[in-house]
Amino acid sequence: MKKFLPFIAVLAYSQTLTPSLSEPFSYPGSTVILSVVYTDPSAPPVIAGFQWTISLPPGVTLGTPSLGAGAPAGASIVCSSATCTCVGPTSPSIPFKPNANIMTVPLILSASAPTGPLAQQIGLANITASNIAGSAVSVTAGPAASLVIAPFTGTTPWFAVSIGQATCRASKVAQTPMRISWVCFNLYGANSGSYTADANNGGSGTDYFDIGINSIGLPTSTAPDAFLRCTLSINATANIVTMANGATVPPNSAAYSCSGYSQSGATVLSWP
Repeated sequence: MKKFLPFIAVLAYSQTLTPSLSEPFSYPGSTVILSVVYTDPSAPPVIAGFQWTISLPPGVTLGTPSLGAGAPAGASIVCSSATCTCVGPTSPSIPFKPNANIMTVPLILSASAPTGPLAQQIGLANITASNIAGSAVSVTAGPAASLVIAPFTGTTPWFAVSIGQATCRASKVAQTPMRISWVCFNLYGANSGSYTADANNGGSGTDYFDIGINSIGLPTSTAPDAFLRCTLSINATANIVTMANGATVPPNSAAYSCSGYSQSGATVLSWP
């Protein structure tokens, strides 16, 4: 592993490490993903190793880090407490790719993580770096990422719908902002996902996204073919809104419609 030298800035490029989050809202007991992107307008790239400290709000800890696409083959990364060290291979010394993500790491929110209206800042500090010759390089921190920790209101089963061999189940995970999770499955597998609505993401009450799964039985198979798609419409506002399809949805809530096809023909479920 490359040995880090005492870091004194000897070069002055506009190189930065910038944190970003997989989503701006989360809840006590949940996990979000922090990414660190290395930006370097100079050419050719020269940095062979980094070290930085992540500023974490109370109740937030780091999970196991992973290298991103900007890390060269043979690189390694380790985080101890809130300090992460990321170094490339030494023989030969290969620089990190600029303008790319070099690390992702889960941020684990404890069940007692404090909530409130103020955003928590996830920033980088004490950044040091070395180039492929072993000399120190000056790298600055980009803007901090904001995380709003909202009260967790519990998971509530919302709806389940089946057509042929395909079934989707959705749950409301939390309110304010509203979060929905779903899992769809059939004889051939499953998929799942989640969606968080806030004032900019479905806030107008006309935002749609699809969840679904395909199950196509082969001509020689006895399993019926089935396709199921559920469309969720989010109202993340404080007012009752009328969706684009005419459904009236209460504040900070959502409506759904599902449709699908099987050997028995099309089946359509109405909005609740």
